[in-house]
Amino acid sequence: MNEIKENGRECTPLIIYPPTKSIFVRRILIDAISLISLSIPIIYLYLWGIPFHRGFNCDDDSIRYPYRDNTISSTALYLYSTTIPFVVIAINEYFIIRSRILNIERYEEMPKLIIVYIWQIYCHFVWFAFAALTSQVITDISKYSIGRLRPHFLDRCKPMLSDGTIINRTSKCSDPYTYIINYECSGTATMKEMRDSHLSFMSGHSSFVAVCLIYLVIYIQTRVRWSQLGLLKSLLQGLLVSLVIYTGLSRISDYKHHWSDVLCGLIQGTIVAFLVAMGVSELFEPKTYFDCMKKRVNIDISNRDNGRNDNARHDPEIGL
Repeated sequence: MNEIKENGRECTPLIIYPPTKSIFVRRILIDAISLISLSIPIIYLYLWGIPFHRGFNCDDDSIRYPYRDNTISSTALYLYSTTIPFVVIAINEYFIIRSRILNIERYEEMPKLIIVYIWQIYCHFVWFAFAALTSQVITDISKYSIGRLRPHFLDRCKPMLSDGTIINRTSKCSDPYTYIINYECSGTATMKEMRDSHLSFMSGHSSFVAVCLIYLVIYIQTRVRWSQLGLLKSLLQGLLVSLVIYTGLSRISDYKHHWSDVLCGLIQGTIVAFLVAMGVSELFEPKTYFDCMKKRVNIDISNRDNGRNDNARHDPEIGL
């Protein structure tokens, strides 16, 4: 993205000004209701969801893999998928506000800019949370609706047939063409783990890391404007994409998902990240300091024409 410079200074992205008090309260309320509404199906399916009971052929080699522990645990996934974006966004928005503070002429304006910083952080975090929750809802619905068996299903479930026969990953099939639908898990795993063996499609790790970190890649492209960074900006984006891909591949090597589960998860998370970035957030609006200044100059000219010259030095939105 090309950088525009005004008076020899690098232009900063557009600052998101807080609304009036009545609009502020309404905005907070609507955001809270929206995020809670997305969280309800996620929580419900996690606590009480029952996946579709899918059958299998006993000679299906795609579900005969051994059970392995996670290379990347769910805790680690949620930690780096949310912490990295939060830290990067908070630091970058601070420098955006800091560049504005260096240009102000009145000391009493600084507390107002702190409020603006808090509002900017809030807006970006709400958009990020909306993207992550939307992707998670799509993932969970697909998991419980399809009920695809994980690659380690036979090793984990050890399904027992109606005649008492137990099938594990080393069992041989007397009739490989029979589709088995009536079975119960006889393994030593807990009920939660047995249920989890039916939740292969689509990969939750892949979709979650994709929506979080690809959204951050888009954010960095549109909001990070430090010319001194050189290739560091592109390097950070490349590392984030690599982390997304590595997370997905680890799910295949751990025998937690089939390759198509991972691919669909990565695609879905990426699509949601782009849709929210372009259609919900304000990342793709004109976001340069020069554009902001042009808007300010146009309003100042309009005010002067109407005989309101006393407002010419103030920002049209927050009174700076």
